[in-house]
Amino acid sequence: METIYFSLGIASVVVTVIAVVAVWAIVKVLKLTTQLRNLEQSWNHGMNDVHRDITMVQRTIENGLDNRFRDVDSSFDTLSRELNERFNNMYRDLDNVNRESENRADQLNRYIDSRIDKLSVNKKKETLAA
Repeated sequence: METIYFSLGIASVVVTVIAVVAVWAIVKVLKLTTQLRNLEQSWNHGMNDVHRDITMVQRTIENGLDNRFRDVDSSFDTLSRELNERFNNMYRDLDNVNRESENRADQLNRYIDSRIDKLSVNKKKETLAA
């Protein structure tokens, strides 16, 4: 009988140890599961923060580029207007110079014609007088 009691005592100790180990393992698994959930939530929050930061940087860069393109476009438009105005003024000045040159050439031709006419009249007078 003592053997049975001894065997039952050892069996009850073994069962108690197994039960304690099982409870300890379950508690450990629950703690690890909680830690894993917390880690996953932290990871998701961190990823959301990183995504938000990347989006903000991207918007900042896009806005900066848009402003630079707008500035360059405005400068190009201003330069284009100034060049067009200068070319128009140059063509106008060239037309004025051309008209003045034509007027001056016409005046010179009239003057030369009047001198030639005067010389030919004087020659006719000399021819008639001789």
